[in-house]
Amino acid sequence: MPATEEDEVGKPLSSWQSRVVKYEHAPGELIMTVETPLVEVNLFNTSRSLLIRGGPGGIWKIHQINTTGCVLTCIAKEGMTAYPWELAPSTFDGENFTVRQVQEDSQVIECAIVPPLIAYCRTTIFNVFEINTVSQTFRADVYFEVRFRYIASLYAPQTWVEDLLQAMNIAPDMIECLNTVSIDGDIQRWTMYLPSSQHRDRFMDLCYKIRFKGCFVEQFELQEFPFDQQTLNISLTINQPIKHVVFRSNDSYPSLFMANNFSLSNVFEVVTAEHVFAQVTLSNPKESSSGYVYNSINFSIALKRKPGFYVSNVMAPISILTYLGFLSFGIESQGTRMATSSRLAISVTLLLTMVAYKFATAGALPQISYLTTLDRFVTYTSFVMCVIAIENAVFPWWCSDDTCFDEEQIVLWVLFGIFTVGIVVGAIFIAMTMKARDKENAILLSQHHLRLLVAKEHPGKPHKVHSSLYSKLLTRMGLPSVPEACQQKGISNINNVGMPPSRVNEAKSHLSAIAAEIL
Repeated sequence: MPATEEDEVGKPLSSWQSRVVKYEHAPGELIMTVETPLVEVNLFNTSRSLLIRGGPGGIWKIHQINTTGCVLTCIAKEGMTAYPWELAPSTFDGENFTVRQVQEDSQVIECAIVPPLIAYCRTTIFNVFEINTVSQTFRADVYFEVRFRYIASLYAPQTWVEDLLQAMNIAPDMIECLNTVSIDGDIQRWTMYLPSSQHRDRFMDLCYKIRFKGCFVEQFELQEFPFDQQTLNISLTINQPIKHVVFRSNDSYPSLFMANNFSLSNVFEVVTAEHVFAQVTLSNPKESSSGYVYNSINFSIALKRKPGFYVSNVMAPISILTYLGFLSFGIESQGTRMATSSRLAISVTLLLTMVAYKFATAGALPQISYLTTLDRFVTYTSFVMCVIAIENAVFPWWCSDDTCFDEEQIVLWVLFGIFTVGIVVGAIFIAMTMKARDKENAILLSQHHLRLLVAKEHPGKPHKVHSSLYSKLLTRMGLPSVPEACQQKGISNINNVGMPPSRVNEAKSHLSAIAAEIL
């Protein structure tokens, strides 16, 4: 099975470990002689910290390595010569190491490179109470939970875990949103230390929790405005590189959007219902002056704009005005053609009215360099009106008497047909585009539901097992394997957000068979 980006992030960046032959304390330092030499390549892109099991325990920063790589000089917190705790190997492959009491009776002292801590993230979006299309921002009330799962053995003191996080340079105030423009009021932060949500009788979890109201920036995709759908993203990160901490999506307790509280339901339709998509990403090392790579996790919901306002107040009136432009081909009561000045008065007046509509719609959009669907429609109708105005001025000059009446009638019906066909073709194109998007999003949403189904049916299994089950389940269900980085894109409206019961039962049947094969 090909590894996803999220799996690669969670891999330990160094597998070096060794037995400790001896150790001794020096002022402010710990000098260790190890069995397996440690060279700089083993420390590449790591926290440069050692965990020690037995002996002094705890976590120690590597200060110096001698030329043979077997004598290590380490430092710890000021005044510390030994820790009451140590980091035990992970009980579940790919999960956090566990803080426990030092095994003082251990005959063997071991050390290893400290792997990055793993944080499971989720959010609850209580409300989105403003979406400003012009400034491309939205305001929301959000809550985040960053959970360090299996971080300690049951009943281990919280101070031990805090010592570990301090040694890894991790603190609650380092967690922030990348796309926050401003924050309303104060940020509420609190920490909870409680029995693990997965194995309450064996481990403890540490949770950082944050809630605030803020303004977030979002680059809206407006090519299909006013038939557009928008994905609102909130990007959570921590100001530490992946050698210290990595993010994962908490599928066991998935993120939620309180859709019933959505105050803009008259303007937008929540097409993802209560679901929030989570996407773990890596930063570009070129964006860091030190070349570090940072984790972030994007939480997103999809909204579809209700186009009724623009259809009834802009598109329909402009269409009617364009059809009224064909009145300039009318004839006088005596059976003669209208005077050129009268014909131009009709067409130019209607054209100026349409220009006024164009300025009115421009105020509802940011200063973007591309044309929206509404822009293309207004441009098309304006072009037809310009052709009518030109015909009104040129045709009488080309044929000044009434003998060309039949030829002008042909021009009238040709222009009328071209305009009508253009409107019909545009409507069909929009309908086909939305239908294709619905089909694509049905696949994306099914993948999301299957991912949650795996976590629900096998709640106590580690992340690697969930990833394997999920990948095989997608194949059995006949769904494409979409890279994690693409799952938040292209989400749009579907009538039924959930999967049909028959597909859910089929997925459960396949999942049971897969679990029996690999567990």
